[in-house]
Amino acid sequence: MEKCVYFPIGLGTNRFPINGIDDDDGIEKSVEIVLHALNAGVNYIDVAHVYSRGFAQEVLRRALSRTDIHPYLTVKTMYSMDKTSDDAIRRVEKSLENMGLSRSSHFVLWSIMSYDEFEKIMAKGGLYEGAVKLRNKGVVDHITCSCHAPVDEMIKIIRTGVFEEMTISFNLLNASLMKPVLDSALECGVGIITMNSLGAGVIPQNADYFRFVMYDENESIPSAALRYVLAHKAVKSALQGPASIEELEENLQAVVTQQRENDSNRIERVNSHLKGLNGYCSGCGYCMPCPQGIPVSSIMSCRNALLFDVKPTHNRAKQQVVENINLLSILERDTKYVPKTPDNPCMKCGLCESKCTQQLKIIDSVDDTFKRADASNFSIIARKQKLDSLLNGKGYKKVGLYPSGGYSTTVLRFYEDFFGIPDFDLYLFNSSSALWGTTQNGLIVHSPNEIAEIMPDCILVANYKFQDEIYPELLHYEHNGIKILKLHTADDVPWLF
Repeated sequence: MEKCVYFPIGLGTNRFPINGIDDDDGIEKSVEIVLHALNAGVNYIDVAHVYSRGFAQEVLRRALSRTDIHPYLTVKTMYSMDKTSDDAIRRVEKSLENMGLSRSSHFVLWSIMSYDEFEKIMAKGGLYEGAVKLRNKGVVDHITCSCHAPVDEMIKIIRTGVFEEMTISFNLLNASLMKPVLDSALECGVGIITMNSLGAGVIPQNADYFRFVMYDENESIPSAALRYVLAHKAVKSALQGPASIEELEENLQAVVTQQRENDSNRIERVNSHLKGLNGYCSGCGYCMPCPQGIPVSSIMSCRNALLFDVKPTHNRAKQQVVENINLLSILERDTKYVPKTPDNPCMKCGLCESKCTQQLKIIDSVDDTFKRADASNFSIIARKQKLDSLLNGKGYKKVGLYPSGGYSTTVLRFYEDFFGIPDFDLYLFNSSSALWGTTQNGLIVHSPNEIAEIMPDCILVANYKFQDEIYPELLHYEHNGIKILKLHTADDVPWLF
């Protein structure tokens, strides 16, 4: 199988401007984004059945029916949703049906969180076996993955050689942390697709701080930051998730205008500035090990997010909450560290500070991080207490989770880790008609119209970003005797980023 040749920018499909099930105008605007991207030369589209509120595949169905262009296109499954070879095949068949296609170029084992999860995916009868069967039938061409495992485990997965490509988060903010992953990928001939290439908007939102990334005034901050990502030889394409054609055009300008600086010079110049930023953790790791087992280097690297102005995110605008989301999301997503309790084990020995090349105030920073974890219910024990208060031992016979998707899977996983297999029947609901009748963790996804028929004892809003939008839409079911429960308080951070 020949290696894929990519346009430098790939199209992400999780930020389409679609507000809900009746927003046909939003779907059509999203179709125009896809067609504009294809006509500009973009040839890799990253799509999943839950993206853009479950409507991304419908957008692709409409867009591809209006063009003769055949891009590289993903079909995805993840271990938290599907477990077996047959599950993987059913997921792909349904995704292709939703998009009006008979085949797709890329099968993506999506969002691998650890090497342990990778081994489960590779087990006999597992998801990888399903991917191979689909490839042998000509339904897919390439077996790839996206990964959020710790760096050393990412490298271990790369070196197995089972994937042609890996999609990872890579940008100015985590460049030092992810460099070993890029080096290993290049050595092993595994292509890298990047996501979060602009740091989830942090980089363009803090233009003054990141002016050093520009080669000259002819470059914008987003263009220069994107060029830095693409300058690395292991990177084949950088995913961008535009919410409008204007955003898409800005991303395209980064690769269609002539560059005046070669790749190696750009990397060297930008990296030298990163090391010299005031208060910035370079990720050198000299502060480790900690005698109390605190992942000091990971915490300090993630606290770089606090150096920048905060902007509303996840439908939250309160400064402290947004800061906590920015910090703790990186800590969990990129380093896999979630404290068991919010109690800070630091004994203030000062060993870490004595070895810090940046002379950072590590002791105070670690203490502040644990306080933020406590205020936002980020610890493992806080999650256990939350589910205990909402669901465990309440005598429920039927419990609904709304909506279905990765978040509800995460909630269920935590519940089983804490309390074992539920002693109540579970039901999944979703407003997207494309998901009705599909399965997730062996459970059928139901239409909201079936709630009154099924009559669960309660429905837990298993979402963070749209919780305050979904909750009032369900409240009228309380007249039927169905409790409607919120998972999160206003000060919480998400359980899934």
